[in-house]
Order: sequence, then structure tokens, then C-alpha cells
Amino acid sequence: AASASLLLLIGGGVGYYHLEQPPTKEEIFNEYYKPYEVTVSYRSAETEINGILTQAFKAYKNEKFSKALGLFQQVLSKREDIAARMYSGISYIEIDKYNKANKSFEKVINNKDNLFIDQAKWYMSICYVRIGDLDKAKHLLQDLKTTSKHYSAKSNEVIKKIEEAGI
Repeated sequence: AASASLLLLIGGGVGYYHLEQPPTKEEIFNEYYKPYEVTVSYRSAETEINGILTQAFKAYKNEKFSKALGLFQQVLSKREDIAARMYSGISYIEIDKYNKANKSFEKVINNKDNLFIDQAKWYMSICYVRIGDLDKAKHLLQDLKTTSKHYSAKSNEVIKKIEEAGI
């Protein structure tokens, strides 16, 4: 009975210790990342490029991210399109190409005159968490915490998790 109690005590302690482990960067990423919803639409495919863009958004909505990325890249090879840049970034995340995603988001942010800047900063910060560049992630999250109504609370949560994890 004594050895059974000791085993239970040790097992319970190990279980408690396991529950109290700080989150990993992968766990933080998985908790806070989800693909951005399609929020843009094109009324008609009057030009070839708009037709390709419409196809890209359909592929994206259907979670065919590699196909969507190829179509977004076709559009971007012909003209700059901030929506195509933004959704290319998300598509890159979906195929585990975080550095390429961040290059897309950086172009969105540097454009300065669009509605996707906060979203691009959010996704860029989440990519930085995933690849382990936590200083860059925290810098972007601090910025969002003070400048974005939509991402302020989530940014604060991620900062706390990063600090709690000590990674």
C-alpha cells in the first residue's frame, strides 16, 4: 500500500509538472494562427488579371493554398495588388514557408496605404513566433498592442505567453 501511494504521489507530481510546462513556440503559433478570411471580392472578371485573382480567391477559400499562391503570384507578376500580397503571405504560411510569408507581409506594411497593415503585422509576428525570432515578434506585438483595436488583446496575450515560455 505504501509503495502504491508513493507511486501515485510521484505519478501525480509528474502529471502536474507536465501540465505546468510553459508553451512552446509551436504551441503558441497553433493557438493564435488561423488563416485570414477572404474579405475582398471582385464583381467581375472583366480583365484577365481580375479573372486570375478571382480564381486565386476561390482556391484560397477552398484551402487549396499552393494553387492559390501560384495564381496570386501570376497576378503579382503583372501588377502590384495588396490583397494578392496579403493572401500570398497566408498561403505561404499554410505551406510552411514562414520567411517567404513575412516578405509578403513586409511589402503590405511598407505600402502604407491599405487596409491590411494590422493584419500583415499580426501574421508577421505569428510567423516570427513560429520560426523562433521572438524579439521581432514582440516588437510587432507591442506595436499592435498600442495601435490596433482588433489585435490589441491578442497581442498582449501572445506577449505574455512568450514571456511565460522564456524562449
